[in-house]
Amino acid sequence: MYITATGTTPTKPNVGWELPYQADLRCDAELTTPGCVFSDIRAGLAYSLSDPKHAAASAAYSFAQGRLRDWAPLTRADGLNTANRKRTCEEGSSDSFVHMYDEVPGDTCDEFPFAGSLEGGTDGALCADIIPRYEDGEWWIHPARTDKPFTYEEPCVRAHVSGEANSSAGGKYGALVKSARIPDIEKYNVSVIE
Repeated sequence: MYITATGTTPTKPNVGWELPYQADLRCDAELTTPGCVFSDIRAGLAYSLSDPKHAAASAAYSFAQGRLRDWAPLTRADGLNTANRKRTCEEGSSDSFVHMYDEVPGDTCDEFPFAGSLEGGTDGALCADIIPRYEDGEWWIHPARTDKPFTYEEPCVRAHVSGEANSSAGGKYGALVKSARIPDIEKYNVSVIE
């Protein structure tokens, strides 16, 4: 295989290199411009609790991953996005998501697992309804409803976060899909850092 960059002239067209292990290379032009990734290295999406754009969403994902799902990977399933979101956050849920604009300005429903994942789309009635709040220098997770306390057995989260935080977190996911060339039905990791 020859790897070149547009506008350059190869000076040594026959260069070899070795990897410490055998790796499969997958190339495509489906998600952005043509490119390649090592298909056996799982992509990772890291959210930050200190990023002011999506810290509240990050806190919700940290709670979901650390307390409910034990850091399991997600599987991209972009075609399920609309249907999954309806089942978890909108009219397809048997338990309506009630916006709390007095508590969270610009409140939206941010679901985890993501609507665009194979693991998403659980009926919102089964999710932990939470409000992430920054208090005393750290993020705390509070129940959003007194009639629905956490059991820590929930398969999903519906977090009350601002539209800005929800959109920023979604944009970060969309950028990863393109940069890491994640096709449908491929797994990726989600983590939360300080």
